[in-house]
Order: sequence, then C-alpha cells, then structure tokens
Amino acid sequence: MALAGDGILGLWFDIAPEQLDDFYEWHNREHMPERLGNAGFRSGRRFVAVRAPKQFFVLYETKSPDTISGPEYMNNVRFNSAWSQRQSLLNNNRAIFRVLFSLGSGQGGSILSLRYRVKEGREEEQRRLLAHSLLPKLVDEPGIASCHLARIDARAMHASVNQGIQFKVNPGQEIGPEWLILIEGSRDANTLDKVARALLTDEALASAGADGPIQSGLYDLEYGLFRIAA
Repeated sequence: MALAGDGILGLWFDIAPEQLDDFYEWHNREHMPERLGNAGFRSGRRFVAVRAPKQFFVLYETKSPDTISGPEYMNNVRFNSAWSQRQSLLNNNRAIFRVLFSLGSGQGGSILSLRYRVKEGREEEQRRLLAHSLLPKLVDEPGIASCHLARIDARAMHASVNQGIQFKVNPGQEIGPEWLILIEGSRDANTLDKVARALLTDEALASAGADGPIQSGLYDLEYGLFRIAA
C-alpha cells in the first residue's frame, strides 16, 4: 500500500498573489509541522497546479478518517495562532476521505486528482471497476508510481461540524463530490496526465455509474513533511 494510512484530508484552494510569500513561510514553518504533530497524522504534501481549477492541493495521510475528527486535532484547529488567523484560503474545498484502494511502490513528484459523483446504487460497481480493473492496469504503466481510490467519510465530516468547527466554503458550495482518485507520477506531470487519462476516461467511469462532470486537477509536488515513527 503506497499510502501511509486509511484516512485522507484533502484541501483544494487558492491564495491571493500578495499573500503568497507569507503563506509559504506559514505553511512550511508552522502549519504543516503543527498538523504532523497530531497523533495519527503520517505525512503532509503540498502540490501546486500545472493545470487545475484550484492553485493548490494539500494532501494529508492519516491513520484513519477518525484521526481528522478526533479531539486532539479539533482542539488544535480551534486555537489557531495569530499567524494562522491572518491566512486566507480562497475558494477552499476541504474533505475527509476513507481510502478504499491503494496500490503502488512509492510517491510521485506529480499527482492527478479526479473528483466526481456516482449514481446512487452503483457505488459498489464503481469501486470494483477501479479496484479490480482500471487502477491495477494503470499502476503497471511506465511513469506511474501509485494509484489511490477514496470516498468521503460522512461520519468524520459530520463529527467535525458537530464539535463546532466550521470550515470555510463558498456560499452555495457543497462539500462533494464524494469520490476521489489520485494518480501519482514518477516522471513529469504531462506524461502522468497522458498515461492516466488514456485509461481513466469519462466514458469508462460513466459505464460504472460516474455521474456528471469530473473535476480534474494536475499538480506538481512543492513540499512534503513526514512523521518519523518512534
């Protein structure tokens, strides 16, 4: 399994140009180390857009989805530093996922994020197509480091809200879409995109119940932080 646990915290967002310098210093020196200090957080990586609707994608790997709604993390979120409070993540989309499938030999320097919905009643069909057919084929392709499939964990998401933590979303913006595919590439981002999208076509996913537009984002790795187990 290429991922370090069964939970994912994913964030897709933009930063205003005039705030970029401060954001980078805060994210590298305070925010990610603080998050990785929470029990159950295994790694954090920040990616910058090559071709994507959002400027940044941040991926945290955790022991489980419950890690991201547990009391230690929630307490950490409540009591932000002054430096944290002056940050503004624009168009922020945040979701907690449970990993359904992960295959590969390592991490890549580029990543393709695909988010979409699946028609009610066809969830298992979609999972089987990806876990038993498409992703095992894809991970054997040249330049592919690993493939992951995840789905929003509704219980962990609701637990976050029920503990009084309100995360910013745009007016009218929903938390979804519910399904997430992550493909990591060991070469350049354009090669990753070409190889992955040859198999993960809209038509292939729709044949097993994918519904509506697929939100696609292609990113390069900027920064990573990893927790060393005791």
